[in-house]
This record gives sequence, C-alpha cells and structure tokens, in this order.
Amino acid sequence: MNNEHSFTAITRRNAVKMGAGAIAGAVFAGTGAYAFPPQPESSDMQPWVNPYRDIRGFNYQPSYEATGYSIWRQFRPEKFEAELCLGKKYFPKFNTVRYWLSFDAFAVDPQVFQKILRQL
Repeated sequence: MNNEHSFTAITRRNAVKMGAGAIAGAVFAGTGAYAFPPQPESSDMQPWVNPYRDIRGFNYQPSYEATGYSIWRQFRPEKFEAELCLGKKYFPKFNTVRYWLSFDAFAVDPQVFQKILRQL
C-alpha cells in the first residue's frame, strides 16, 4: 500500500489546517454551517432588528497634537469645530463621533478636564 496518501501519513499540523479550512469553507460556501446558528422562529417572535443600523460615524483625533494628554492640556475648541465641520462636508450622513478621553489629563487636573468636556 502506498503510504503517501494514507491517513497515517498526515501530520498533526496538516490535519489541523485541513480541519480549519473545511470549517471555513463550509461557512463561506453556505453549506449549512453557521458561525451563529439561526434561532428557531416562532409565530410570536419578531425578527431581530439591529438597533445600531442607523449609526454612521468615525473616530476623531484632533490634528493639532499627537497624544490624548496634550490634546486636553492644549484644548482648542475652534479646531474641533472646524475639523468636525469638514467631516460633515465630506461625510454628510455621519451622526456619531467617537472621541477618546484622556485619563492622564483628568488625573492631573479634574476640574479643568471637566470644564473642557462641558465645552464640547
């Protein structure tokens, strides 16, 4: 018997690769394997609607400083406004902006940090 194609000639690494490839192939080929199996539908269940489907936006990092700490310590509200207006110009349907707050700036001076945050 030719041992080249027998099951015992397959290394463990190749077997794992083949198994992962078969699973991924089944998922992407639509053969019935699902990453999240479908839930059985009953007559009283409404279809799930994604509550975040209308959120359109981006992460925002002001251009005038490189770190979150320096952005908060050198806060420039006019730059925020100008850059977010440009965002609205080029992406008119955005309605959400994620902005990272600096804990370091808060730890140094909580009152100044809160004052700046209220300006946004």
